[in-house]
Amino acid sequence: MSETQAHPLDALMAPASIAVIGASPRGNRGTVILRNIRERGFEGALYAINPKYGEIEGVPCFPSISALPTKPDFLAIALPAAASVAALREAAAAGIPAGLMIAGGFAEGSGIGADLQAEAQQIARDAGMKICGPNCYGIVNVTTGAAPYSGGIVEPLTRGNVGFVLQSGALTHALHDTLVGRGPGISAIVTSGNEAVVELAEYVDWLLDDPNTDVIALFIEGLKNPARFAEVAEKALRLGKPIVALKAGRTERGQRATLAHTGSVAGSDAAYEGLFCKLGVIRAEDIDDMRETLVLLASGQRPVGDGVAIASISGGITTMLTDLAETCGLNTPAPSAETQAKLAAALPDFGIANNPLDTTGVLAENPAILAAVAEAFLSDPQVGCFALALNTPLGTEGHRIRARMMAEAQAGIDKPLVCFSVTSYGVDPDVVQTLGEQRIPMLMGARETVLALSRWVWFEERRRAFAADRGRLAAGKGQSLALPAGETVLAEREATALLQDYGMSFTPQGAATEAEAAATLAENLGFPVVLKIDSPDIAHKTEAGGVKLGLRDAGEVKAAFAEIMTSAAAYDAKARIDGVLVQKMAPKGFEVLLGLTRHGAFGLQMAVGIGGTFVEILRQVALRPLPVSRADAEEMVDETLLGDLLGGFRGSGPYDRAALIEAILALSDAACDLGDRLDELDVNPLLVLPEGQGVMALDALIVLGN
Repeated sequence: MSETQAHPLDALMAPASIAVIGASPRGNRGTVILRNIRERGFEGALYAINPKYGEIEGVPCFPSISALPTKPDFLAIALPAAASVAALREAAAAGIPAGLMIAGGFAEGSGIGADLQAEAQQIARDAGMKICGPNCYGIVNVTTGAAPYSGGIVEPLTRGNVGFVLQSGALTHALHDTLVGRGPGISAIVTSGNEAVVELAEYVDWLLDDPNTDVIALFIEGLKNPARFAEVAEKALRLGKPIVALKAGRTERGQRATLAHTGSVAGSDAAYEGLFCKLGVIRAEDIDDMRETLVLLASGQRPVGDGVAIASISGGITTMLTDLAETCGLNTPAPSAETQAKLAAALPDFGIANNPLDTTGVLAENPAILAAVAEAFLSDPQVGCFALALNTPLGTEGHRIRARMMAEAQAGIDKPLVCFSVTSYGVDPDVVQTLGEQRIPMLMGARETVLALSRWVWFEERRRAFAADRGRLAAGKGQSLALPAGETVLAEREATALLQDYGMSFTPQGAATEAEAAATLAENLGFPVVLKIDSPDIAHKTEAGGVKLGLRDAGEVKAAFAEIMTSAAAYDAKARIDGVLVQKMAPKGFEVLLGLTRHGAFGLQMAVGIGGTFVEILRQVALRPLPVSRADAEEMVDETLLGDLLGGFRGSGPYDRAALIEAILALSDAACDLGDRLDELDVNPLLVLPEGQGVMALDALIVLGN
């Protein structure tokens, strides 16, 4: 962090003086805060506030905030909810710049809690105070020893380069406590609670400026300001500081639980997924997954390519690791001919030079095989990392020998080495120490390790891709669109006209208000044709009986016109009916879902995926926040099975992928110009025609907000 330019959260995250109100010699959460600050070696001024005592836990105690000898940077409030608000008001009047409210009973519950939180929020904002919480444990700055933290701290709390920001205080134990003795140290722990004043993204921004933090771990129940989070995630990607996020609320039931727990709105999980993918946020699936990913990232090692070589002493384990690599998306490239020759020379005659590799049990008798195997793999340009599997994390003498050999190999190699056990329990401190001296991480669990390796590689690829030219950013044409006054739905005819101005291709069509005019229009377009109801009040035409396909002559068109008008009137007697749209039947193509929808605080999200009848069942859809770049569009297409299917299957295709990319960018431009008025936009289906023939939209709908 710059010495000349303070961060807005410096007083909160690195205070020079701290006062604690609510501590007692009898022991309570305020007393725990005092102990944690003292035991962490905090060198600044420390005061207790309680009118009944002259000192608490050896800390000088004063009767009130106004009685303190100096104004502290930070006030830790360990009082019940209503009393906490009163203390906050007094602190604001005294000009204290930062503080902590640990009490529950605010917006995470029911009753008056929400009103109390709103009052506290207003007090802090009016005074310009930075407040952590309420409903949290607090903060630990391991570097400075500032630890206004009301939870127990399991020792050793080792100083290191991983910063935690967690919206659930109890998760600190699940994460930190299981890391003890594993190698990664901690730079800071923040439990953000209800985030009444300071939200998660602001803490992340402080950690990004902190020279002691290289990796950031997040537990997210809901983001209050996704746009602000996107800014700091992009900053992290530019700096090369990985963010690992465990996002709760993937399922509808999980989202309901999140709302009940914190009072925050979880939002659409698909929107989180799109945001994380775009900005290189590594998403963990559970605590074990997150922990091993942190162990790997905290080593400071970085893969130099996307290929990983894995070796094990067991043929069965090797087969298992091969399966895991395939299912977890980890690239384990087949050895080149030169590498195969080197491996064959190192292995016994019955060994097979594969990747993952079974070194055979001979390795136990001849440890020198390991160095030769590592050298063979890491000299292969396809391989950016070598990982050795141990049967268990608890060391035998053979494990310790292999650890020493890995450490010796790492000393002379510029590509990273990784060691892991295929099970998760215990840890051999000698193995961890030996490996750690050469920054070799020791991971636990086969699946967790393979996932961590795949995400490690993905982050480096994401970082390089983000630094490269991302192509055209479809952020609109900068034009103000004239929209029909008072209308909230632009049906197909109006939506088509608007989108055509942005380069979206539609099937040839025309509008008709009478059967005879429809027949004439059909003859001009050329049979066969399609008739659709033209109404801003009927969004789902098929349900209303408002679509007739494959009409081959004027008589069929006239009959279809009458049927559509009758069905539409029966479906919604109040609907405005403007007639029908007559469209030429579209050629064969691949159906793609292309659209935009507003996801709460995330704003407009671009959706791209497999269209057609089974779109809701398959759920093969990728989301990204607007605006999207050409690179974003390419990634969305490849994120689902859509990318593979466009390449051709069972004798069909390939399809015009390039034209689809242009259509995605055109839709992003239109959405950005529509701006805040746009709630939803559907082009469904969009036909992607054979390669070189473009795309053709068959229908469009634009929904506007008030």
